[in-house]
Amino acid sequence: MRRSNSKAEGTREKRKRRGIRRTPPVAARRLLETFLDRTGREHLPGDFEEFYNERLVTGNRLRADLWYWGQLLRTIPWLIGNIIYWRTTMFWNYMKTALRNLARQKIFTTVNILGLAVGLSIFILAMLYVNFYLSYDKFFEDSGSIYCLSSIDREGREFTNAPVPIIDVLREDVPEIQSVSMILHTGRRNVTVDGKHFTEDRVRYADRDFLKIFSLKTIAGERETMLDGPNKIVLSRSTAVKWFGDQNPIGKTVNYESIRDLVVTGVIEDYVANSSINYSLLISFDTIRKEYQNWEYYTPVFVRLAPNADRTAVEAKLAGLLGSRVPESDEKPAGFFLYPFTKLI
Repeated sequence: MRRSNSKAEGTREKRKRRGIRRTPPVAARRLLETFLDRTGREHLPGDFEEFYNERLVTGNRLRADLWYWGQLLRTIPWLIGNIIYWRTTMFWNYMKTALRNLARQKIFTTVNILGLAVGLSIFILAMLYVNFYLSYDKFFEDSGSIYCLSSIDREGREFTNAPVPIIDVLREDVPEIQSVSMILHTGRRNVTVDGKHFTEDRVRYADRDFLKIFSLKTIAGERETMLDGPNKIVLSRSTAVKWFGDQNPIGKTVNYESIRDLVVTGVIEDYVANSSINYSLLISFDTIRKEYQNWEYYTPVFVRLAPNADRTAVEAKLAGLLGSRVPESDEKPAGFFLYPFTKLI
């Protein structure tokens, strides 16, 4: 034991005389430097290294490494606090200097602040406007498979509407079309509810597949059948509240234009601003279907293609239907095509 101790002491003495230096753990040194500024990197790592080498002279490398890591872990919280303190101090110092300069030049400051405010306001409004139109009609479920059946007249002009009777032809002859419906816009109409008279602007007729194409939220009623059959009416949420208050409107009868009675079969969510589909109420198209069998009457017709349907193949079938199923008339279109619903606006 005496020999080994004297040997270790001799090694330390040799190390002292030769001035041998060893570098501390690389990972620890790099960690230390991440918390130091340029001035700190020039001094503190060197001081740590001096003490580290003193530990090497009086002990083994493992103990020196553990000492270095221990000192580092104790020092890091102080370094972080130091960084926060001085950066906060500098920030407030800059703020005070800036505010003093702004206070000295009131006109210049006012002009610049107003210019910045106007610029930011214009930028925000422009971004909201762009986002509004980029999202137009895209919130409907699987909106990419919805198309507007469009017509080409004999002069080559294109229109985003089609003859009303075509919807029955499409159901029978084009299996690639999953759902088809039309929407017929009317003007202002009068409705009587329990002796109270209401005037509605956005009155629409819609065929039975309308709610299969457009994923409008159902509030009340059977979604699959609420537009299937004559003399049925579906209300928007706000219209239902206006007419019936807190009462359940399903099954209630209303009088339409003093012509016919309609039964409330459903309530759906109000339309949103960034949609081309707007309504206050929907009346089942079966109510007036017999009156609109003329192929010269055009209205917007919407289709939803089946998941694996090919748009080009469907348009080829439409060209065949034009010759075989659409009767001759002055208003007969020269062709049909499918226009993406999300590009209508």
